[in-house]
Amino acid sequence: MNFDLSDEQRMIADTVSGFLRSGSETDLWRAFVEGGLSGMTFSEAQGGAELDLLTLIPAMAELGRSEKQASLLGGAVLPGLLSARMDVPDYDPSRVAEGEVRAAVALPENMSALDTNGSKLTGTVRQVLAGGDAQLLLLCRQDAACAVIDLANKGVTASEHRLVDGQSVADITLDG
Repeated sequence: MNFDLSDEQRMIADTVSGFLRSGSETDLWRAFVEGGLSGMTFSEAQGGAELDLLTLIPAMAELGRSEKQASLLGGAVLPGLLSARMDVPDYDPSRVAEGEVRAAVALPENMSALDTNGSKLTGTVRQVLAGGDAQLLLLCRQDAACAVIDLANKGVTASEHRLVDGQSVADITLDG
């Protein structure tokens, strides 16, 4: 079995590594969008590059070395993977892939404090990667029911904080 990196894997990892060494997280996101990396896991139909996880492993290893990984992992990789596998109503993934809108994904294990009452959501989604910079929150429960939350809506607040490893996350509270 050959474990050597392909030219594509090396190029993507080198590009990510170079971006991670530059500037602030805002500058980093702008560089990811301009370099086409914000759409790397989105399908081609959604404006992305449709890269598979095997191709991205070296780039993910580079992300793991940086405390700035939340921007790309939470704002591009996770929304792209979710968009490729789930139908999310009222959501245009091409806007995220092209960097027009920033999205974050609420993982099911972080939604235990969230209560659903009809179409109203109340409670807190904890530790959302890239949640402090996001404009949209993609919620998908384990039963595959998905929703998009506009984080500018009344009754939605995001409290950004850092984890012990330096990653920026947000606790997002929904009040109906």
